[in-house]
Amino acid sequence: MVRLPFYLPNQRQIVYGKDDDIDDVLDKPSVAASKFTLWMECNAIDIEVRELTYVEFPIKFVWILNGRFWKRRKLGKPICRIHLVSPSLGEAYILRILLNKVKGPTSFDEIRTWSFGKIHENIWRMEFYITNDKGADLSLGGDELKNLTLFEKEQILLRNNSTLKKFTKMPYPDVESVSSSNNRLISEELDYDILVIKNDFDHMFLALTDEQRKIFLNIMSVVKENRGGVFFVYGYSGMGKTFLWKTISAAIRYEGNIVLNVASSDGELVSLLRKTSLIIWDEAPMVHKHVFEALDRTLKDVLRCGNSSISNIPFGGKVIVFGGDFRQFLPVVPGGSRQNIVNAFLSSSYLWQHCKVYRLTKKNMRLTVRRDQSDTEKIRDFANWLLDIGEGKLGGPNDGETIIDIPDDILINDPDDPIGSLIEFVYPSILEKYSSTNYFQERAILAPKNEVVQEINNRLLKKFPGDEVEYLSSDSICESEFVHDQFDANVYSPDVLNGLKVSGLPNHKLVLKIGVPVILMRNIDQKNGLYNDIRLQVISLGKHVIETRIISGTNIGNQTFIPRMSLTPLEEKNSLQIQKKDSFLWLYVLR
Repeated sequence: MVRLPFYLPNQRQIVYGKDDDIDDVLDKPSVAASKFTLWMECNAIDIEVRELTYVEFPIKFVWILNGRFWKRRKLGKPICRIHLVSPSLGEAYILRILLNKVKGPTSFDEIRTWSFGKIHENIWRMEFYITNDKGADLSLGGDELKNLTLFEKEQILLRNNSTLKKFTKMPYPDVESVSSSNNRLISEELDYDILVIKNDFDHMFLALTDEQRKIFLNIMSVVKENRGGVFFVYGYSGMGKTFLWKTISAAIRYEGNIVLNVASSDGELVSLLRKTSLIIWDEAPMVHKHVFEALDRTLKDVLRCGNSSISNIPFGGKVIVFGGDFRQFLPVVPGGSRQNIVNAFLSSSYLWQHCKVYRLTKKNMRLTVRRDQSDTEKIRDFANWLLDIGEGKLGGPNDGETIIDIPDDILINDPDDPIGSLIEFVYPSILEKYSSTNYFQERAILAPKNEVVQEINNRLLKKFPGDEVEYLSSDSICESEFVHDQFDANVYSPDVLNGLKVSGLPNHKLVLKIGVPVILMRNIDQKNGLYNDIRLQVISLGKHVIETRIISGTNIGNQTFIPRMSLTPLEEKNSLQIQKKDSFLWLYVLR
C-alpha cells in the first residue's frame, strides 16, 4: 500500500520538537522534498509520465525514502491511495478530487485550471431574438420582442416538465399579452396535416385484417356515439396492435378530434382530457392495476362537473382502449410473491369487468413484411416455440418450473469463448455495417445482469474504429424520507459513490466512440421522440453534449443533442439514494 500525501500551496504540515530551531527544521531534506512536489517535478522533466495521474504514478515509480526521490519501478504493482479528507475542508477536498483526474501537472496552477476554462460572471445574460417566418413586415418593440422570446422559451421548458419560474434570476413572460397563449396541449394535439392524415388512413384501412377491421369498427362506433367504453385488445407481439392503434388514431384525427397515446402532466391537462375522444394505452399488462384505478378516479373527478351520473361510469365516460399480452412482462412488485404479482394485473382490478376483450390470433404481420418464404417459415417456427413456452405447453405438466429443451440452432456451442461467438452471431461484419441505421434497429443482446452487460459492451466498443472519449459523472447523496435527520452525507467519499452500481443509473465512467449505439435513460422531449429507452447512434462527441441520430421509434433519422443531466434512481427501496450529475445515457450495444 502506497499512501500519497498532498496539501494546498503554503499549507504543508511539518512535525518538529518544541526545542528544535525553526531554521534547522526548514533545512531538512524531508521538508524540501516531498512525494507530492517531486511528482510534479517529474512531470516537468519526463513527458512520458505526464499521462499518469497522481494515484497512477507509483505504479511506474517507487519512492526512495533515504534519498527522497522517485525511481522507476522494476517489480510489483502497488495499491495506491491518496490521503482521505472531509468535504468540510473545502479547497483541500476539491484538490483531492482533481488529483484523481488531472494527468501530469507541473504546478498547482495547472491542477487548478484543468479543463474548466473561463466562467462568465453573469451566466443568465442573454440576447432576445425571434425569427419571423411570415415575412419581414412585422415590427416589434424591445419589450414585445423580449416577451415573445421568453414565451417561446417557456413553451420549450414546459414540454420538458420544467418552467422559467424555477430560475429565480430569469424574467417571466406576460402570457396574457401573447396571442398564442391558448391551451398548449390542445394546440399540439391538433397540430397535424388533415390531408396527410386522411391519405394515411385510407392506405392503412385497406391493409387491416378481418380481425382488425372488426375491432376498428366496434371501437369507432362507440367513439362516434360518445357513450364511453373500455376495451382490451389481446395479442402477442407481431399481431398488429400498433398498426391498429395508428389506424384508429388517423381515423379520429382527420375528423379534427383528439387521441391520446401518451400521458401528459400539465395545468392545461383538464381541458385536453375533456376534448379527447379516445385514449389508447399499449402494453397495459406491464402496469400495476393501481395506475389504471387512479386514472379512473381522476377522470371521474375531472369530467363529472355538471354531470353527476359520470361518477358511475368507468373512466368518466371516456373511451379507453388497452392493449398487450399477459405472457410478456408483468407488473413489477418489489419483493412480491407470485400471488402479489398476479393480484397486480389489470385483470384483477374492478375495472376488468367493464372491459370488452378482443383477440388478434390469425395473422402475424411481422412474419410477412419484406421476407422471403424460407425466412418466414423459420421465424414462424421460432415464434410458435416462444408461444408454447408462454402458454406452458413445453416441459410436460408443471407448476411453473420445468426443464425446457433449447433448439440446437439457437444455442452457442463454443466452450472457449461463448461471448465472442454470441457477439459474432448477433453483430456479424460490424465494422462494415455499423454506419447503417438499419443495422442496429434489427438486433440486440439481452442479459440478466449489468455486470454481463458491461463486459460485452467493453468488448464491442473495442471493435469500433476511432478514439475513445471518457465522460465522468459527479455523484452525491440525495436526501430521502428514509434517512434520519442526523444523517451525515460527508461519511461517503466520492471514491465510494463512484464505485457503486445502481439499477437504473449509468456507471460513473461512460466511454463512447463515434458510431456506437446508445440508449436514453430518461424522458427529455417526448414530442420529438426523445423518451426513455429510445435508441440513438452517436454522431459526434462534445464536452458538454453528444450529437446523436434517432434509430428507433417514430422519429428515425432525426438528429438531436443530448445534454448532461442529473439522474436519480426511480426506485426508492434503498435508504441511500444516489444522484448522478453530468450523466448522459447508457451504451446500448447490449441491454
